[in-house]
Amino acid sequence: MMMTGRFCEPMPDFDTLKKTDPPGSVAEAIARLMDILDEGTKRAIAGQEETDLIDFHFGLGQAIRNAWLWKGNSPLLSDCGVSHPDDASLVIIRGLWTALRTSGPIR
Repeated sequence: MMMTGRFCEPMPDFDTLKKTDPPGSVAEAIARLMDILDEGTKRAIAGQEETDLIDFHFGLGQAIRNAWLWKGNSPLLSDCGVSHPDDASLVIIRGLWTALRTSGPIR
């Protein structure tokens, strides 16, 4: 896991995301990220305020875009309800953030 960004944002190894077929929905993308990300990264994401999620644009967001969205993954992009991969990655990150905050304590 590399650290990048203003808040030492954790960035998953791009190869880890790239090794799987792109998810077909936001829910599937969130489930995969929950499996891939380590507990420290999950805590860091869950601990952010919603207004600060944009800070994940160049780390986690970039990994999501490069592995799953720039390849023309229309089902995932469509499920995000937006037309641009930059916006779609934030939809996925916001969904992940919500899931982490509602799933109970992270060990």
